[in-house]
Amino acid sequence: MTNVPRAPLTVLAENESFVAIAKPPGRLVVPDRARAEGPTLFDDLKEQLEEPTLLITHRLDRDTTGVLLFARSTDAQRAFTHLFETGRFHKTYFALVNGVPSEDSGRVTHPLAEGRRSRRVIRPEGKASATRWRVLERFPAPGDERYPLAPAFEGAGEPIARTPGHAWLECEPETGRTHQIRVHLASLGLPIVADVFYDFSGAAPVTPRCALHAAKAEWEMSNERYRVEAPLPEDLASALAALRKNAT
Repeated sequence: MTNVPRAPLTVLAENESFVAIAKPPGRLVVPDRARAEGPTLFDDLKEQLEEPTLLITHRLDRDTTGVLLFARSTDAQRAFTHLFETGRFHKTYFALVNGVPSEDSGRVTHPLAEGRRSRRVIRPEGKASATRWRVLERFPAPGDERYPLAPAFEGAGEPIARTPGHAWLECEPETGRTHQIRVHLASLGLPIVADVFYDFSGAAPVTPRCALHAAKAEWEMSNERYRVEAPLPEDLASALAALRKNAT
């Protein structure tokens, strides 16, 4: 995405240890290795909050929206890192995919390795990875050339049984690998809509960018439980509304 306005960032929750924002689409959290650009989202947030010592805890891809956390001290940053590494920081994502799965839920465990041009690939020697998914809504479509299904993903074996159309999925990553949800869904033959890296279906996109949203984050720290949710951005909400209308 280009020419994304640098609007003020929305703070979802904060305390003395962290600040959680709703990441908009089209923004790099930190500089991209592949290109040099102007101020990143991290730069803008530090300026907006007047906190130059703010620290990164995790990242979201350029076009992924939703809950994004930053630490306000090195102690808090280390605490979040420990939660991530021990699987005690729970994330829930929503994804709009090409294809309608016959199954209602599943778990993907393909190991992931670094590929060419910042992509990730499935390799036996890759890092252990696991993602749970379940169907929230189905939007079946006619089986014609406008709704092609994605081919088998290299290294993943045969895709699951699916029919033309779209599905709205809830995904819970058990590990935190780069592009994990994107690759795991593509490996099922259910690539995320408008994912330029992993959607090989050839279907016309119904959203202007990769349709992945970090909807919720939950964790416990210092005997306190936290739950932060990010509202669905306008572009995904509009796409869902159109699919629901066409399905009626």
